[in-house]
Amino acid sequence: MDFQGNVMDCLRHFIASTDPRAETLAKKRELRDYAGVRTSTVSRWAKGTQKPVGLPYLKTMFFLETKGYVVTEIGAMDGTVRAFGRLVAAGAIPFDAARQKLSYKHGDSLLRVLHGKEKAAPDKIRTMAAIVEAGLKQARSADPQMPKWDPALLHPQKTVSEKEMAVETMAYVAKLAVLFGSRVVSDDFTAEDRRRMRALAGDETFFRASNLMSQLCSEKAREIISKKQ
Repeated sequence: MDFQGNVMDCLRHFIASTDPRAETLAKKRELRDYAGVRTSTVSRWAKGTQKPVGLPYLKTMFFLETKGYVVTEIGAMDGTVRAFGRLVAAGAIPFDAARQKLSYKHGDSLLRVLHGKEKAAPDKIRTMAAIVEAGLKQARSADPQMPKWDPALLHPQKTVSEKEMAVETMAYVAKLAVLFGSRVVSDDFTAEDRRRMRALAGDETFFRASNLMSQLCSEKAREIISKKQ
């Protein structure tokens, strides 16, 4: 994907770049599940009659990044804010927990920073960086072979290509999936816990993730599975 633009340009391109209609609906549902809104809301976004705001805007912005879009608002962010925003958008850090850790009295104040509309104070930047690194240290403690966090994702002066971002992010996602997945499948968690997890992720997310992970196991697996689809 080499499309570059602001959030709304990328969003409209994402929805419009499919045919037939069934594929367009599938994309709307995928964004709906990630952003936590209704399909009708995504349709209004795509038509331009309504714009995403608040937490759905943040989630939409980083959702588009995961699809390979070069979103100008993300590129303009401080590197630490960008890395922290990815975690909040993905739900790795609950929004209210993030607000409390950064000592923001109101969620809107944090959202303005994560939307790239305001700069964060230096002490809050340091806290964000510490939270990002703490999460990765926890993952590395479970797997010492986990690659070190690339400081380019925290420091804006070093450019990270789209491919580098995608490859390194997937490596961390896989490590974190093993770390937390091994806990959630254990008897320490109930069937209801796992049902809630699947509901939060959205319809078919785990089936799609399983398919993608299988393809990423090896080039041979990718070739065989992709031919079947």
